[in-house]
Amino acid sequence: MSSSDRSNTDLPGQQQARSNALERVSDGVVSLDSDLRYTYVNRRAADLLDTDPESLRGEYIWDVFPDPEGTTAEDAIERAIETEQMTSFERYNEVLDTWWKVRVHPDDTGVTVFFNDITEEQERLYELERTDTLFQNAQDGLFVIDVEDGGERFRVNQVNPAYETISGATAGELQGKTIREITDKTDSDPIHEKYRECVNGRTSIEYEESLSSFQSGSWGKRDSHR
Repeated sequence: MSSSDRSNTDLPGQQQARSNALERVSDGVVSLDSDLRYTYVNRRAADLLDTDPESLRGEYIWDVFPDPEGTTAEDAIERAIETEQMTSFERYNEVLDTWWKVRVHPDDTGVTVFFNDITEEQERLYELERTDTLFQNAQDGLFVIDVEDGGERFRVNQVNPAYETISGATAGELQGKTIREITDKTDSDPIHEKYRECVNGRTSIEYEESLSSFQSGSWGKRDSHR
């Protein structure tokens, strides 16, 4: 038997070994031929796409999941084929109401696509961005405090523009400072205890403090939330 005959004989075994390996990965995996038709779909991909693997075989990818010409997904797949380099992108699928993180790996017969559901991650990111927007645009002076040393030290992490105006200090002057460093010496101990009360009791507190160290004669009423 020639070496080429042995290679052809081994091919089905190699393909089966590859399929077995891809069935064990946590990502969804699909293979597309050079015409972008499905040749392989692992079980995880079928679950994520809410479909049967066999129903996709031979189907053109954009017939199954229509994508406008020139989109990120189409461009990434074409670029992977043309450059023979891995490409990656994030994509929202309106049909499934899902965000995907996608990696496209070119091979001799087309491309293999690895993808996973990052919808929860995107939703958390959106909520963080929304919260930051509200924080920055609030008319009340707001600040974020980091709790260190088991509740024994409180350090300014972030202040909003309204707080800069009220205090007369810039964010750069306040960030990284402890509560004791930015309050009047006569106020620092009582205020420090208030923060300990907030952390230990996991409850909101309210207090008044002088901001005279930054802006003469200014007083502020503070609410603090754990």
